[in-house]
Amino acid sequence: LKNRSNFFWYNKKIFSKKVIIYSENSYRFKKRIKNKKNFLKKLEKMGVNFMNLYSLKNFKKNHKFENIRKKLNELKVNNEESYFKKNALIYLSKIQYMYNFFKENKIKVHLNCEESGDSNILRQIAINLCDGCSFGGTRSYPTQIKGDFLGFYPNDIFFAWGEESAKRISETDNLIKKIVITGDHYPKINEEKEKNLNERIAKLKKNKIKFLILVLDSSFSENKSFTWQLIYKKKMEKFFEKLLGLAVIDPEIGFIIKSKKKDNLKPLSNIHNLIRKLEKNNQCIFINERNDLPSHYSSFTDITVSISPHIQGALFQCLINDKNFRGVIYDDSNLQFIENDLYFEGENQLIFRNFDLMIKKIRNFKSDFETEPKLGKWNKPQNHDPFTDGKGGKRVGNFINNLINFYDQGFSTNFAIEKTIKNYINNYNKDKIYDKK
Repeated sequence: LKNRSNFFWYNKKIFSKKVIIYSENSYRFKKRIKNKKNFLKKLEKMGVNFMNLYSLKNFKKNHKFENIRKKLNELKVNNEESYFKKNALIYLSKIQYMYNFFKENKIKVHLNCEESGDSNILRQIAINLCDGCSFGGTRSYPTQIKGDFLGFYPNDIFFAWGEESAKRISETDNLIKKIVITGDHYPKINEEKEKNLNERIAKLKKNKIKFLILVLDSSFSENKSFTWQLIYKKKMEKFFEKLLGLAVIDPEIGFIIKSKKKDNLKPLSNIHNLIRKLEKNNQCIFINERNDLPSHYSSFTDITVSISPHIQGALFQCLINDKNFRGVIYDDSNLQFIENDLYFEGENQLIFRNFDLMIKKIRNFKSDFETEPKLGKWNKPQNHDPFTDGKGGKRVGNFINNLINFYDQGFSTNFAIEKTIKNYINNYNKDKIYDKK
C-alpha cells in the first residue's frame, strides 16, 4: 500500500472482513506470488479474504440464462454468423459463472484490476444483473485519439485525478455513469523511503553530481503487430544513448532512471549495461522495481524527461506531487494533431519533437536556470489534481464505504450511487462530479 496498488482505497478500520480478493488464473497467480503462504498471511493481517474463483457452485443453472441459451442454440445461422453464435454462448456461460459468484458471496461492489478486455465487460454485465456496481480509476492517461480506449473501464463509477483526466475519459466511447474527481489515488513517499533515497543521492553528490534528471521510460517493441503500437525498440535505444551520453559530456549531470516496469530495459542489453555502469560509478540511481511510483522521485531531481507513444500519466503524477516540478516530453510519435492544446501552450518548452533541441535547452537550464524560465513549467497543475494532498485514495475509500452502507440499508444501485454522490458533493462541492460536456 506504500506504492502503486489496486488497494489504494483500502483502510483496514473501515473495510476489514468486507473485502474479497479472488484469483481466476492459477498460472498468473503462481507467477506473481512467489510465496503463497506469506501472501495469505498478509491478507489475513489486512483483514482481507481470499478465494479461488473456480468452484462448482458457480456452474449452477439459472432459468434466465437457460432461456437465453436456448434461444441462441435455436438460432439458424450461416457459416459467417456461426462464429458470433459460438462466442455468444461462451460469453453467456462466463457471465452466468460470474453472476453466480457475485450472488453466492453477496458482492455488491466490484473492482476489476484490468483496464480493458472481454473479462471486464462480462463482469460488468454480471455485477449489474446482481443489482451491484463497479468502480475504476485513472491509470493509463486517456489519449485524445477518436475511438481509442474503447472498452476501457466499463464501470458505473470512475475516479479521476482531476478535471483534465475526467474530461479525457468522458470523451471516450465508454458507458461510465459517474465520474468523480478525487485527486491522485496513490500515497506520497514515506519517511523510510525518503531517507534511503537521500542517502543514495548523497553518494552521487560526493561524486560531484550537481544536476539530476529523472527519466521516465515506457514500453517499446518491434511493432510487428497492428495493435498496441509502442516506441520502436531502436528509437528507445537511441533515446537512451543520447540522453545518458550527457554524463560523459558533463560529469556534473546524473540520473534517476525510473523504469515503467521491472526489467523493462533488459532487452536493450547495451543500455542496461550502460545504466549499471553509471550506477556503479555513482552517476545514476536505477529504480527497477514493480509498482514503484515516479512521483516519489521527481522532487529530488532538477527536471524530468518522459518518452512515450502517448502522454504519460506518470509525468502528471510527478506534476501533481511536486510544487517545483519541471518536466518535458520527448514526442517521438508526433502527437501534434492529437495534443494540439499542449503543443499550442508548450511546443519546445514542454513537449519536443526535436531531441537535440530538448537536450540543448536542458543543458542551458543546468548552466543557468534563468536562461530557460519556461522550460518544463506547466500551467494550471490544479487541472490535474485540485487537492494535491496525497489523500485521493482516502477519498475513494470513504466514497466506497458510503456506497456499501447505502446498499446495506437496502437501496438499489441507482439510489445508492445517487445518495453517495450527494454526500461527496456536500464534502467537496459539486465541481468534483464531472458532467460529460
